[in-house]
Amino acid sequence: MDAVYKPRKVTEVNRKFLFSITSAEITLELLVKLFAYTVKTEPIFQPNDFFTLPKGTLYNTDDLETTAGRYIFNKFVITEKLGGLLGYQNDALNGNGLGSLDTTMSNLLLSDDITVEDFTQYIDKMQWLGFATSKFINASLTTDLMTPTQNIRDLKAKLLDDNREKIEAKDISTISSIENQLLSAAKNELSQLPDMEIYNSGSRGSFDNNYKQTAIARGVIRSVSNPDEIYKYADLLTSASYSRALGTRTGGYEAKKISSAFQNIVFDEKGSDCRTKLSIPLKITKANTELLTNRYIMVSGKPKLITPENIDSYIGKVVQLRSPMICNGEKMCNICAGELYYQMGIENVGLVSNIVGSSMTTLELKRFHNSTIKLNEINIDDYID
Repeated sequence: MDAVYKPRKVTEVNRKFLFSITSAEITLELLVKLFAYTVKTEPIFQPNDFFTLPKGTLYNTDDLETTAGRYIFNKFVITEKLGGLLGYQNDALNGNGLGSLDTTMSNLLLSDDITVEDFTQYIDKMQWLGFATSKFINASLTTDLMTPTQNIRDLKAKLLDDNREKIEAKDISTISSIENQLLSAAKNELSQLPDMEIYNSGSRGSFDNNYKQTAIARGVIRSVSNPDEIYKYADLLTSASYSRALGTRTGGYEAKKISSAFQNIVFDEKGSDCRTKLSIPLKITKANTELLTNRYIMVSGKPKLITPENIDSYIGKVVQLRSPMICNGEKMCNICAGELYYQMGIENVGLVSNIVGSSMTTLELKRFHNSTIKLNEINIDDYID
């Protein structure tokens, strides 16, 4: 197995060369020179080669340890206007990192800090940079990542032998536990493969689904047909096709019912407040901050707007949330609804509710690609006061 490339410190000469590059000079030809292996040449940098970015060099207010790849991203994608609002982007540019940046950009657009043209330029530049470099930066899938190692085979044989009685008794929790142990061991053993970046990037593909299905085990399979008529693995194909052909109609039908039921729900005028005495106690966590931004909470009997700027101060705290669920106005008031839909110019909010049906349809379609069945343990005491 080839090891993952180890980042090296950028030399002073190469660092000065990076700093001399202007945004207009970042072309495909330059990117090849910077990062691509060719038949005749080696790249000047690997994207994760690191160096210190002095304070004030590129939207940064402090000295930063950064990488050549992140520097080029900031130089090309983050314009001077965005740099003044966002600062230097030094988080890992994986699926989560880019998703977080997209959310921040969306909030800036909603608050009119940037224009549609600014947002469009950001998307265009980011897409071009990603696609232009993918052919010489992205990892290639190898057989090492598609086949189990001998250690994994041995562990699988042992786990199956140790749990044979429970497996024959069709104990789903035991089967799930075996899968999880094998996946954990495989992740650890394959961590140094360059092509693990395909999964580690968080951009596409699922190790728990793709690697499990191809190299570990099919595991538990959702039954659609009569198991006495179709062999279990053949039924896997039936399940996938069923979700796409018939399961999607469930979401479509639900979307129509929801639209019909809620089509008359509209927002009241901007600034309206039904003055309900009710609120919903809710703990704010990092996981739900995006959902609660631009919503109102009650503080000392008065509504207070949660914004991208102040939401971090509420993480870990239980707040009293105003919600459409407890709104008592003839129309849905601004304070219970929050600011998001007002910022988007949506008045007939009931028509937006069909997104629930659309989400159901999307989930059914995803079953065509991911048939993994997951088990979760819950403690009922966590849900009862």
